Amino acid sequence: MKILTVGSISKPTTINSTGGVEVWTASFLKESIKYGHTYDVISLDGSMEVPGKIKIIHLFDQGIDDLKKLDFFSQTQREDPVGHLFATYFSKILLYLKENENKYDLVLNSSGSPLIPINWGSFKKPLVTPVHFPATEPAISFFNFFPVPPNIYYVFPSFFEYKRSTVIPQNQKYYIPHGIDISKFDYLENGGQNMLWYGRIDPGLPKGAEETISVANITHNKVDMYAYIENKQYFKSTIEPLLSSYVNFALNGDRNAYFRNSKLFMFPLQKGELFGLTMLEAMATGTPVVAFARNASPYVVKDGETGLLVNPSKDEKNGNWIIKKTGIEGLCEAVKHIYALPEKQYKNMRKACRMHVEKTFTVETMVNKYEKILQSIALHK
Repeated sequence: MKILTVGSISKPTTINSTGGVEVWTASFLKESIKYGHTYDVISLDGSMEVPGKIKIIHLFDQGIDDLKKLDFFSQTQREDPVGHLFATYFSKILLYLKENENKYDLVLNSSGSPLIPINWGSFKKPLVTPVHFPATEPAISFFNFFPVPPNIYYVFPSFFEYKRSTVIPQNQKYYIPHGIDISKFDYLENGGQNMLWYGRIDPGLPKGAEETISVANITHNKVDMYAYIENKQYFKSTIEPLLSSYVNFALNGDRNAYFRNSKLFMFPLQKGELFGLTMLEAMATGTPVVAFARNASPYVVKDGETGLLVNPSKDEKNGNWIIKKTGIEGLCEAVKHIYALPEKQYKNMRKACRMHVEKTFTVETMVNKYEKILQSIALHK
């Protein structure tokens, strides 16, 4: 099939991007072309291309992330200037889609934006949307107010989101967990001594940096924070005052090495996070995960086998886990539990982590399931 993909307009779509959406899209495309498909991808300069298989459609000279750094966006009095910028970009994308949809068998929307599905009622081709954000976000919740076009199909990586997205008709939604290329992550039997946290530091997309630092300070276990700071003001006002000798910041380096050389991976999943590819990346190297039991994490982490799950609060309990305390106290207890494991038991946990990803969360498994859906949709379009 010839498939038009709407990729990220924030960062280039590459395997090594710092954005989860970009990494997922690049990994998916790289595996999917093995089934004979060709892709035109609307994305940015520097995105992954494969001659004769993956071609980048260049509609924009700059990405959203670069434009957000301009003084205009920090100084303007206009309400939500970045939102207006997104709307402008996607208006151009929608125009391109309308002018070119007949060249393709279907369209894959991996942008995360609600503006494409909401406007799809005027299009004829099927639209397949891998879901990158929770059902409470506009890409899904807008359909509480607008009819769902019959040629839209959603693929949820989280079974929790799949179940609660009742606004989407049952015959227009699927559940397929995310997968990663495990060949890029080296398994290490022993791990290291420090905890690890990985992600962006931005209050608009919180990844649990504050909670992780608090755990390090309370338990006196060091944490390596592989971070990219997207909001310097937030970092200076909120994160910097929490820093101590138990926190090591690394702003660049080999994240594969960070994952495999860690004792455990901290993932205090926030409400705005849908899945978290980093959980898979950590476990692929053998590093167990300590996570808040939110969204996809109870379906990804096997409590007591590949890590530990913690209920976020007394009012938000999503299961009966080994760790009974909640919130920060629960995270601290989980960390202490893993550090206290006998060597043999800890090594078995690391082995279980790798086997769990190999069995359930490879990019090959994911794309194979997608392939069946794409073929079925194309057949009945």
